[in-house]
Amino acid sequence: MIISAKTILYGLSLLAFSNLTFLSIGITGCDGDPAKKKNMEEDNLVVLVSNESAERATIDFQLFIDGALKAEDQLEKKLNHRLEFTFHLTPGDHTIKIISKKGFAELEKEINVTDKHWVAMSYYYSSGQKRGTVVDPVFTFRFENEPIYFR
Repeated sequence: MIISAKTILYGLSLLAFSNLTFLSIGITGCDGDPAKKKNMEEDNLVVLVSNESAERATIDFQLFIDGALKAEDQLEKKLNHRLEFTFHLTPGDHTIKIISKKGFAELEKEINVTDKHWVAMSYYYSSGQKRGTVVDPVFTFRFENEPIYFR
């Protein structure tokens, strides 16, 4: 099943990457539907995807878990804009992969699901024209056993 993100995560984050600094601010939300809230409580993997590129206003992405396409969407570079996806995975080893064809980046990681986990995958790119530092197209990856908050 392919889904598109409808829940947007806003957080406050300050990330220094080489000589680049990216700032995001926000809050996490749910649309209030009790059935969706129940499903979110049963889900054990939360994946957050963001575009932190200094120059690419929009990127496409496809999110795969264990080889199956789980989400496909466009992600705009907006202050505080992140997409949130939730899944229920069986305990054990899984592969999570994200691809951006327009953004020329791909990342694949193995994760071990034991409880509830959070993953943040952020896209970065800079040719050096706007900020002076070149950053090749790349997705970063963060895997946590606690909610990921952006400060």
